[in-house]
Amino acid sequence: MINQIQHFLRNNFTEIIANSFMNCYAMGVHSIVLFKSDDFTMKLTIAEESSELHNPDYEWPIHTHKCDATLHILKGVLVNKIYKKVPSKSRGADIMDSYINIINHNDLDCEKPHYILGQEEVNLIRKSALEYYPDYSVNINSNVLHTLKCRRGLVAWVTYESKPNFDHDPTCFSKIDPNINLKNTDLYKKPTKVDVMDLLRQVFPKLKHFDFEN
Repeated sequence: MINQIQHFLRNNFTEIIANSFMNCYAMGVHSIVLFKSDDFTMKLTIAEESSELHNPDYEWPIHTHKCDATLHILKGVLVNKIYKKVPSKSRGADIMDSYINIINHNDLDCEKPHYILGQEEVNLIRKSALEYYPDYSVNINSNVLHTLKCRRGLVAWVTYESKPNFDHDPTCFSKIDPNINLKNTDLYKKPTKVDVMDLLRQVFPKLKHFDFEN
């Protein structure tokens, strides 16, 4: 994969900077968009060991996506918690409000999202919590209800996204308004070239000799 990364850096570095974010979705979780077109997106997500996704008390809202995706794990352990809707009287179910992402339902990488309260109050129960280790790949359908956690130091994974389904508004489910966490002004910061290279070198040490200025 390092040859792919070097190819994108040599030919696509300006676009990578323009489309990427530091502290994307959660503090310490960074999204480096290596390639982006109308039909296909490839991005690298890096969660530092101190990220909110490593914090047992932090819960990323349960959510769906705008497109089908394949995740390939590079470092660390990624935990995929999958949920399903159940009747209101089901044992162990949590009652949650639905929130619709109104700003970036067409493009999750365009800017900081904003949610409005949906009409639906749902009961969710966790079906599974699957641990993914380096070199493992998993396909995730856009309608799957899930959230992610990280374990074992820095965690990195590549996401390959298909063409977005514009008839489907990504929805999240949470006991609290997800806009509250988004008030943090350090979220969705644009990276510099140095930021991107520092992150990439944590995942691909061989890039330490890559001269991104030439």
